[in-house]
Amino acid sequence: MSLISNSDSITRAAELRKMKKDKLERLISHARRDYTADELALGYLRYEVLRTLSPRAFANWNKRNLAGENFDDIVTDALVSCEDSNENH
Repeated sequence: MSLISNSDSITRAAELRKMKKDKLERLISHARRDYTADELALGYLRYEVLRTLSPRAFANWNKRNLAGENFDDIVTDALVSCEDSNENH
């Protein structure tokens, strides 16, 4: 028998979800206050490039960054290259 009841676990899970939601709302509010719409959009676009990157490609980019290449430049170059190839189709 568990020392924590099922209803306690459900209550705790709901509390954790609310804490995460509140934290995300604060982070979003701070981002809107501290960054321009263009900066936020660029961050989103860079994130989308990284999110869809294969682990092997990410490892390659990380290796390039460790060798001294600026990581933001690597991601931005890939973003521009991807957009250029989309425009050609």
